[in-house]
Amino acid sequence: MLAALLQRLGEYDEISKERRSQYSKFADEAVLYIIWEAEAYEDGIVWPYYGKSIPDRSNIYNDGVHAAYIIDGLLTYAEHGDNHAEQIDREKMLSGLQLFRKDGDLFRYINRDESARLWGVGHLLHVLAAFYPGRSYTKFIREVINKYEQKYGFQPQSSPSKRGFGAVRHTAHLLRGLSSYEF
Repeated sequence: MLAALLQRLGEYDEISKERRSQYSKFADEAVLYIIWEAEAYEDGIVWPYYGKSIPDRSNIYNDGVHAAYIIDGLLTYAEHGDNHAEQIDREKMLSGLQLFRKDGDLFRYINRDESARLWGVGHLLHVLAAFYPGRSYTKFIREVINKYEQKYGFQPQSSPSKRGFGAVRHTAHLLRGLSSYEF
């Protein structure tokens, strides 16, 4: 997402031409690194948490919220620049996001049976609504949110072990996702 911000700063006329060029260069380098770090998994693209330089298999793939952050940044970058946009495979990234769905449920990791947390569901909904509107997966994610509504409001997990509203970040991500979907 920082690469996307730098890409947009590279277009901002109020900044010197030298700085704009520097920001664009940093954005391009970051995007190339992210593309290089991507791995094919089934029909999708995923990213390990620590990159290829750490070969230990404890280097698990990103969870749903971090996968959505990466794709949000790459697709926002692609909207604002064309230096490496052709190397960003939108459909394979969508297939990577769909790996979090299994048997009608949404999971935090693609290869573990741990329920997704609300902030991940919220940001995933935002990315899907912003970049893949009208897709059936987008509608599925919108419906998943209902599982998190409890007597005391939305919970960070679909089956919380104790009562409580949860972290502000969960609510913020949920509201962003819902606003992207609805508006």
